[in-house]
Amino acid sequence: MLGASIPQVQPPATQDYSKDSENYLRILPDMADAEALFQERWKRGEAVVYQGGVEGISEVWSPRCFIENHGHDSARVVDCVTKNETRMQVGNFFRYFLDNTLTRSQILKLPDWPDHTDFDKKFPRHFKDFKTKVPFEKYSGFVGSRNLAARLPFHFLPPDLGPKMYNAFGSSDAEDGYGTTPIHLDMADAVNVMMYASTLKPEDEHRPAAVWDIYSRNDSEKIREYLREYHASSTSSKLVIDDPVHDQFFYLNEAMRQELFEKKGVVGWRIFQNPGDAVFVPAGSCHQVCNYKDCVKAACDFVSPENLSACLQLTSEFRTLSKTHRRREDLLNLKSILWNVWTSCPLLTLSKETEVVEEVEGEKCV
Repeated sequence: MLGASIPQVQPPATQDYSKDSENYLRILPDMADAEALFQERWKRGEAVVYQGGVEGISEVWSPRCFIENHGHDSARVVDCVTKNETRMQVGNFFRYFLDNTLTRSQILKLPDWPDHTDFDKKFPRHFKDFKTKVPFEKYSGFVGSRNLAARLPFHFLPPDLGPKMYNAFGSSDAEDGYGTTPIHLDMADAVNVMMYASTLKPEDEHRPAAVWDIYSRNDSEKIREYLREYHASSTSSKLVIDDPVHDQFFYLNEAMRQELFEKKGVVGWRIFQNPGDAVFVPAGSCHQVCNYKDCVKAACDFVSPENLSACLQLTSEFRTLSKTHRRREDLLNLKSILWNVWTSCPLLTLSKETEVVEEVEGEKCV
């Protein structure tokens, strides 16, 4: 069973569903054995935060820089409330980050940017800076030794693991709020780094830039059950739901999170994120995001050995979705990753120089 070895989530430090739960590991740059601490929690299937701080974040991530260099580009934007998509000039989108007098009739986000171009080609300066901001590069690095996706040979079509940018207006997660990113899960591990957050309003100085709600893989079915029950009793019940998590339609506001706990006993990791913070999300963990401020974030995916079983299960799970579902396809190309991990395993590698089987820990490899 996938989640059998994953411990239950510890109760939060507070039952106030609007506050950081403080029941997860937050790693500071000066912590001793930071990587060992990360690995210990990661093996347990837990979310982890690396608190990087704003020092050293390049100005290339500022809205002004995007307006000056990419303002005339057209990009896909999404209404966080209706989920409707449209095209918009990048400059017009980012002007809202800098001018508080502009009227906002919608809560917009510019996700997965750029959508049809390699990040390193369109944003070479951003790509270089992003690589320096992502911690634990053995896992998250594009050539990391514990990133199994990095084992694919050059002649294989690589999966699109990013990085991508996720830019959005500030939103709300109160009882009538819609958040920024609906609850969903991904078949790969991910790390998301906040690069910029606006402080146009006086109250923004003292509030976090964004909040994440991340749940253990053990609780995915309970969350599905709750969402199906909620959907059946709501005014939106006419909406056809294939899978309440994979459809990415629902955001659990404060009242719903409390109800989820009371009805299903589900406790999550509620994580405040500020510029410089890197949030690590294990594969298969349901999660959602609400930006309190206008934010610029960059993220990439990776495949760690600890969560490989989750990736495999999710690949099979996605295949059960309807044929027209956008998440049905195996974008990870997981079979190719597994094959190349297997064939490159030291236990199976013949020495080309000596033509003998390698020996590991005194035993012959077969």
